[in-house]
Amino acid sequence: MGRNDKIIKILNSAFETQFEQLNNTSFKQTIIDEYKNLDETLFLNARTDMSSSQLKKQSQESLKLIENDEELVCKIDQLHNEVLKIDKKRFKEELKADLINSFQIASEKVNENKTKHKLGILFLEHDSDFKACFGGFGKGGYNFPIPKIPQHIEFDFPKELFNGIGQIDYTSGLAPFLDLEKEIGEEKLDVIISELLLSEYYFQLQELFVINTYKLLHETFGELRMEKEKIGINMEKEVFVFGNEHDCGARCIYLF
Repeated sequence: MGRNDKIIKILNSAFETQFEQLNNTSFKQTIIDEYKNLDETLFLNARTDMSSSQLKKQSQESLKLIENDEELVCKIDQLHNEVLKIDKKRFKEELKADLINSFQIASEKVNENKTKHKLGILFLEHDSDFKACFGGFGKGGYNFPIPKIPQHIEFDFPKELFNGIGQIDYTSGLAPFLDLEKEIGEEKLDVIISELLLSEYYFQLQELFVINTYKLLHETFGELRMEKEKIGINMEKEVFVFGNEHDCGARCIYLF
């Protein structure tokens, strides 16, 4: 099995596992479990003006705010199915255009700095706006197996070729998630993120859409492989491409 075959197998497995977990539970059940979780939680009073019982009551009232919005709970329950309806062809065209443009910017940066090191590792790092930037480095001492789970990539950075440049916009691939996030509103979103089990469910949904984006990036890099020589950057024979949220563990997307 080639290494790119292994990479897409890992991405597909991560996607299927995440989808199955969400398919086998429900947001409504997660709220019920969160109530039970409150009964087992020791509320440490970090504020002198509230007792443990008051903190617990506050959490219960916050959960009621979510639970009583049955339409919202139903939409969150079904959100994982929306990932299957993403227009893959259109999204891949957008990703390809962004990658080509970002490579052009990176090439100009490398030529401007007269960098002699070869590109060996490429990071696509995004923030909460789901718009990724390029970070390019020499291969250095990186010779680890392809990670099966997100992890921090530690190796010798002999030279930074470029960092924080270009833009690869993931928002089309996360549109159902981002649209529902707007609909949820700040008050209810704060409740979801602040409660342990609800936040786990919410971030599993987010990760599902991100992994799907990485799968489509894998396909897009495959299409760009034939144009690698036109990019104008001196590269190693193999360039490891990783995707990650800022300061979080990275997944391997492609071996370019």
